[in-house]
Amino acid sequence: MTLSTERALPDIPTQTLLISMTAPDPSNKTDPNPQAARRPPGPLDVILSVLSSFLGVQSARNRERDFEHGRPAHFIIVGIGLTILFILAIWLVVKLALRAAGA
Repeated sequence: MTLSTERALPDIPTQTLLISMTAPDPSNKTDPNPQAARRPPGPLDVILSVLSSFLGVQSARNRERDFEHGRPAHFIIVGIGLTILFILAIWLVVKLALRAAGA
């Protein structure tokens, strides 16, 4: 028994091959605002990125911007600050609930 290494290729017209090879790739999306992706994140961008990370939702474009142009110290400081605010908000809600319950 002999195994052949050649494969039979389907009969595809040359014109179809040329069209499919020169057609634009639909997955290659160009950013309508290329400068926005290159600029470093501002204070509001950092806050929104940290809030997005708290919820676990963030666009890939913003994540790439944060990792390429952001400073880790900014995200750490904002993250610690927002965590403290979250803990204080929970503490306040519990305090108000206990007061309303008469405890």
